[in-house]
Amino acid sequence: MRILIFLIFVCILISLVFALIFIIKDKGLLDRSLIALIIRISLSLSLFIFLLLMHKIGFI
Repeated sequence: MRILIFLIFVCILISLVFALIFIIKDKGLLDRSLIALIIRISLSLSLFIFLLLMHKIGFI
């Protein structure tokens, strides 16, 4: 359980770093930074929902 949460958190951070790199390289002209930020938001929301469900079930 902890490993899964840690892996999702690492993926969120990696997505955030890629978004920063795309913003710097592309100067905000391409949609790559937007896609990376959308992925980060999706991962963050899924992690939040997953944690809520695990708390409701009683695993946390």
